[in-house]
Amino acid sequence: KVADALIFNGRYVTSRIPLEVCNSQGVSFSTYEVSEQQRVLFSKEEIGVTWSDVDRRFNNWLKQQTVADYSHEVKELIEERLSKHVKTYTTFDEEEVDTYDLAVFTNLVWDSAAFERETIFDSQYSWIKLLINWGINNPEFKIAIRIHPAETNVVYNKTEETMSEFIQNSFKKLPDNIKVILPNSTENSYSMVNKSKAVAVYTSSIGLESAIVGKPVISAADTHYSLKGITLSAGSIEEYFSMVEGLLTGSLKWKPDKDLVDKYVYWFYTIYHHLGNTDISGRGYVTHIDSRHIKAPKLIKHKDFGEFERIVDKFLSNKDNHL
Repeated sequence: KVADALIFNGRYVTSRIPLEVCNSQGVSFSTYEVSEQQRVLFSKEEIGVTWSDVDRRFNNWLKQQTVADYSHEVKELIEERLSKHVKTYTTFDEEEVDTYDLAVFTNLVWDSAAFERETIFDSQYSWIKLLINWGINNPEFKIAIRIHPAETNVVYNKTEETMSEFIQNSFKKLPDNIKVILPNSTENSYSMVNKSKAVAVYTSSIGLESAIVGKPVISAADTHYSLKGITLSAGSIEEYFSMVEGLLTGSLKWKPDKDLVDKYVYWFYTIYHHLGNTDISGRGYVTHIDSRHIKAPKLIKHKDFGEFERIVDKFLSNKDNHL
């Protein structure tokens, strides 16, 4: 019998099996994932990272912060994201982008940002199918569905389950008012946002980025940035489509709170991700109690792996969930 177990994610079939064995045998476990910020995310005695502490921590920070304007800092953060992270998934050809009423952005179906985040829809599949049916029944609205570029534009962990195939198999032919933009398209997602009336996401981070530029965003699932005056979130499927129609016709006049958006973006990326900093050999590994982040080097060399193992061992053995 082992004393502790370290399991990847814990949500999916292959990794859920050892997790359930740990539960049945009373073995302590921690789960981990790797994020786009090159962080290893640890959760002790939990499945994945739930962001369960975001609301509380952000609201506490809001009460204490004194800086009036974070727009400059947010601009720098977004420019850094575009230059370092987003170009991994899509090209930035200056291709002419159409104007849409509604720009829709999907997640990878197994992405932890979307997996088990359901609120009013049974799944991301259910959401996109109902959204397309709504568009079929409302031909006056021009809708673009941008399939996540990482379905094809990555060299590792390529998904076997694609939203593009699901749409193709579910709908023999789509009407002219609905356009599916495939993952390998060079059509710029950010230009799509700028040329749309509103943005619909499941949990994708482009929803937060759309709010930064003032676009009304409606989220279909539980994102870390929803329910903060940053996006619209419905309490039922009927209310969801009523909100979508209202945004497109102009009967629902709603915009994200720009000041709140800037403060949340600044806090989430520069403060929340760096709570409890511990500088180990200059690597800047990070952790904190609810959503635990350890910032790992982009590639862990063999000479550094012993250090990394010691960090993991310390995390697993600490009963207070702190490094």
